[in-house]
Amino acid sequence: MTDVASFARAMARMWQDWPADCGSGARRGRGPIRVWAARAVGGQGRPPVRSDGMGIQTGGGLVSGIPTGDLINQLMQLEARPKVLMQNRIVQLQAQQAAFLDLNSRLGALRSSAQGFRVNNTFGGMKATSSNADALTATARSGAAAGTYSFVVDRMVTSQQMLSRGFASKDQALGLTTFSVESEKARIERDVKLSNLNGGAGVERGRFSITQDGETKTIDISKAATIGEVVATINQSGIDVRASLVDGSLRLETTPGGTAFTVSNETGSAVATSLGIAGNSAAENGAEAIQSGRLFRLSEQTAISTLNDGNGVFTNANISDTRSDFRVNVGGTIVSVNIGPVYKLEQGDDGDDGEGGGGFKQVEGPAKTIGAVIDRINQALEAAEIDGVQAEINPDGTGLQIRDTTGADREITTLARVNARPGESTLRDLGFADGVSASGTLGGSRVIGGLSTTLARNLNGGRGISGDLVMAARDGVSMTINMNGAQTVEEIIDRINSNTDNAGRLVASVNSTGNGLQIVDTTGATANNLFILGEAAEALGLATGNEGVDRNTVSGSAQRAYITNATALSEFNNGKALNPGKIRFSDATGTKSFTLDVNDSIQTVGQLVNQINSLASGNEVNILAELNENGDGIVIRELVPDGGTPGGLRINVEDETGSVAKLLGIAGRSKGTDEDNFINGSLERVIEFEATDTLEQVVRKLNDAKAGLSVTIINDGGSGNPFRLSIAATRSGVDGRFLLDTNGFDLGLQTLEAGQDARVFFGSSDPAKAILLSSSTNTFDDVITGVSLDLRKVSDDPVTVTVAGDTSAIETNVEAFVKTFNDLIARIDTVTKYDAQAETKGVLLGDQTVLSLRRAMFNAVQSPPDGFTGTFNRLTQVGIRVGAGGKLEFDSDRFRQALAEDPDAVEALFTRRDIADAERQTQLFDDEGNVIGTVNNPDPQISFSALGIIGKIEELADRYASAAGGVLTQKRETFDSQIKLQRDRIAAFDIRLGAKRQILESQFLQMERAIASLQGQQSSLAGIAGLRMGF
Repeated sequence: MTDVASFARAMARMWQDWPADCGSGARRGRGPIRVWAARAVGGQGRPPVRSDGMGIQTGGGLVSGIPTGDLINQLMQLEARPKVLMQNRIVQLQAQQAAFLDLNSRLGALRSSAQGFRVNNTFGGMKATSSNADALTATARSGAAAGTYSFVVDRMVTSQQMLSRGFASKDQALGLTTFSVESEKARIERDVKLSNLNGGAGVERGRFSITQDGETKTIDISKAATIGEVVATINQSGIDVRASLVDGSLRLETTPGGTAFTVSNETGSAVATSLGIAGNSAAENGAEAIQSGRLFRLSEQTAISTLNDGNGVFTNANISDTRSDFRVNVGGTIVSVNIGPVYKLEQGDDGDDGEGGGGFKQVEGPAKTIGAVIDRINQALEAAEIDGVQAEINPDGTGLQIRDTTGADREITTLARVNARPGESTLRDLGFADGVSASGTLGGSRVIGGLSTTLARNLNGGRGISGDLVMAARDGVSMTINMNGAQTVEEIIDRINSNTDNAGRLVASVNSTGNGLQIVDTTGATANNLFILGEAAEALGLATGNEGVDRNTVSGSAQRAYITNATALSEFNNGKALNPGKIRFSDATGTKSFTLDVNDSIQTVGQLVNQINSLASGNEVNILAELNENGDGIVIRELVPDGGTPGGLRINVEDETGSVAKLLGIAGRSKGTDEDNFINGSLERVIEFEATDTLEQVVRKLNDAKAGLSVTIINDGGSGNPFRLSIAATRSGVDGRFLLDTNGFDLGLQTLEAGQDARVFFGSSDPAKAILLSSSTNTFDDVITGVSLDLRKVSDDPVTVTVAGDTSAIETNVEAFVKTFNDLIARIDTVTKYDAQAETKGVLLGDQTVLSLRRAMFNAVQSPPDGFTGTFNRLTQVGIRVGAGGKLEFDSDRFRQALAEDPDAVEALFTRRDIADAERQTQLFDDEGNVIGTVNNPDPQISFSALGIIGKIEELADRYASAAGGVLTQKRETFDSQIKLQRDRIAAFDIRLGAKRQILESQFLQMERAIASLQGQQSSLAGIAGLRMGF
């Protein structure tokens, strides 16, 4: 009891001295408890009895009534005073850390501002201004060519738009069957650019005159871009001379009985001469005429991409120093010819062909012109020591030939390359064929069309036209016309119309859609049907069947091929299939598939088809890729092995990444199995209708087909048939043009706008002397390097565009740098200052790291550049100086003067950064000091042989703010460590405080037990005393 009694006495003394503001109810007016506690310790008295019978105070001891919880808390507050000091230290450290983080952020901004001068090519910034922004605006990028340029805005871009005849109601059934929509590229007519004439030398634009019967008309073709525009200008002149195009020539002719005329150059020009029509007319078939020679002809400068009506020439994708595209056999000696890229096998650094950077390196690009193709053939012949045989352009200028010039008439044969894949078309694209021979001269077929006509070999999906065309007019007269050897569409039409049996009964021409021919019966007879039969009729899409048709006009699509093996993927579907991606192909077995990575190594449709088939074969996947029958897309079909059976499931093609398959039109599943198990990626869209479809339903189906059309219904306000279809191209310019074939239904279409490219004349106010530029949008990019032009409206007067350095942008960046520098200095001053009046100090007062940074910044900004000198060697010389209050000041006038005086010197102060060779390798030595090898230095130090002033500030900022070992980064890490240390100490101290609380609680509990024991003894004694009194 002794210890407990002692503790009880101590508690009594503490209770007696308990502060009046301790918050305990016991201290406020409960003196009897305190007195009782004292008496209890002295062995006198007894505890007061509460009226509620509990015997203790709430929150106090059960027996003593002492507020032990309050006492313990107060004792623990005294014990916890060191913890408060540690918490205050954390607050202080966090404030300092926040200040450093703020400085680090500001320093990073200064580094970015300094770095921006060189990274963003600030001093290379250019600005373009227009003398007439209402007509043309211009924007310039860094690196744009400075100068003054003149433009005449001749034409804004337009989109093709057509309008139908009127209909009585939007709800009436139209009785339609199908429409087809495809690209303008399917048109069998053409209009050749003047720049492509005369073997690529072009035609001079300007003026020439036609004189007839003493009257002279000036023909101005200064703004003409195509031969069609020249013809239209002549025919609109009002003189009795009509212009037309005959194959590759321009023909001027009077009406029958017309008088002679003369075509002359205007003074100082040679326009008529370049067109081949200068001179006097001559009598011909009852009229006067002048006809040029072949204006559209090959030359060595002709781009091979323009051959075959723009379909180009296919080359394979093989990479080898022995790659070839075809072979030539001369008298038994066979040579391989490569017109694609030339590769050389090189050894790597390790002496191996494959590792260490070795392998096949391209040393020469593919042949891009006819001249380059001829050179490649002749070089191969020469290398094989075949003398006297050469490739050349044929005398007509329409194709190539390989000729024995020695007179020996050696046999010459063209052959496909060894291991050529099915469908490779290089020989065909050059006008030759596999296995075709000739003695002396092997002539190729025609590879260019005419001035207004295309090649017959591209019709029928690229299979060409051959065989007989058998026709019977409605008056019963029949005729057979053989189409073998017809080279152009114009020749096919001429064979029909000039046939002696025909005698004008059936007139052939290009149909109104432009995608094929039409045959019109002019006999007026109705007793018989019109019959068109035969192989050629099928190929031309004109076949009527054996029953014929009870109408006077038959029209069909000739299916001109415009997607070939040589078609560049960059041009496929108007360039929509450019982005790389991965396509997965699954065959009809449901268990075999492969993935094709379409990347930059695949350049053409033919290369894509070959790659698909190669992977299919290598992975034993039963599919085949090829060009479709119409020559307007790719088809993927099930390939049934010899002796095998169809797979039973539909083949599937899907994009794994990107959207290449979708844009190629081959994404999805086939529509059926067996012979229907194929996916046709035709670019022609066929829209099927129900006979009951209304005008509104027709509009919805046309728009849903996503065929490049935007179709709406307009109400013209007419009382009879006010509702019309407005059909417009969704893309502008020539590229957006479309062909709409209604398959015989009369929509009464009229063309409101053909769809023209924007046109600008550059370099002169006289269009005849200017360069003609065109674009499928009103934006012209990089006509001038780094400059974009945006057309606003047509202007007859020249618009001057001035491109010069953008000094305002440079000044803006310099001002931003100065502000960023000053903001950082101001912040450093704030966190390091002492305010004597307010007796407050910054959180980083006296911090040497920050003060050293401040000194280094001012030292750098006032120092000269390192490693070079120039006109200007201090920032003060270009308008940047330290002003009042230790702030940078920028004098824009002085800066402009310096920039005008020596812009390179000013730029050097801001951007020069010449890196010296770093020690990237370290030598290894043996014990005797001999070099035994080298190893790569994992951390080569960068040094500079020349560094501008702003570059020095950039390096300084990087040294402090770098996330990898920067001074402020290390400081932040130090703060993190210190804060962690304080938190760890607090955590350990909390454990000690917890233990102390447990001890106090245990002692108070023992006190309560002791008091309870004393009370029990007191009660017993009181009972005994009572018994004595009873006696």
